[in-house]
Amino acid sequence: MSKKILAIIILCAIVLIAAIVLIIQDRPKVIYVHPDDAGKVINITPDGYEVNKSYGSSEGTREQVEKCKLIIDELERDNCFTAASQYEGYPFPCEEIDDDTRRDECYIELIKGQILGMNSIWNRGNDLEYLCNLMASIDSRDQCYEGLAINIGEINYCNKVGVLEARDDCYFSFASASRDKSDCDYIDDLDSRKTCKTMIDLSP
Repeated sequence: MSKKILAIIILCAIVLIAAIVLIIQDRPKVIYVHPDDAGKVINITPDGYEVNKSYGSSEGTREQVEKCKLIIDELERDNCFTAASQYEGYPFPCEEIDDDTRRDECYIELIKGQILGMNSIWNRGNDLEYLCNLMASIDSRDQCYEGLAINIGEINYCNKVGVLEARDDCYFSFASASRDKSDCDYIDDLDSRKTCKTMIDLSP
């Protein structure tokens, strides 16, 4: 093999290697954000992310949402939206989640925080029913109303449950928590109503 041909082969190999390096460098790098930091990300770089420890305004939350959008991995991005909503106490980050199930879970986490007093910034007159209505799944909405009924102590939330069997379950669960047999009277199914009252009579 002549020196000229060998030089051409070496040159082609160098060009090919350089092209591969450029392609690899140009590929976006997936940054995995730790769940504890997800709602507090303020900047994402090819090598990592920065965290903001301050909370407290809808403007700040919108900034967090824009930072969450920079996360490439869909699940990590949705976790970031959920954390931003829960920590800051606003529902709009949940609206950025495309997956219905994860969006409903985001609203549920926000409601839990509202009930526990972890996030009281957002205010619609404590209209948590509004958040239940935002959920895509009927099952999620019904579970949301049941959760409000039991945790807030208002049986009227059970009236909002759409599926009859689920509504009876809500009344049953409420009566179990209240230990009041009169709450069993809301149950439509007669056998379940009787079981409810018997359970309360036998409870210590």
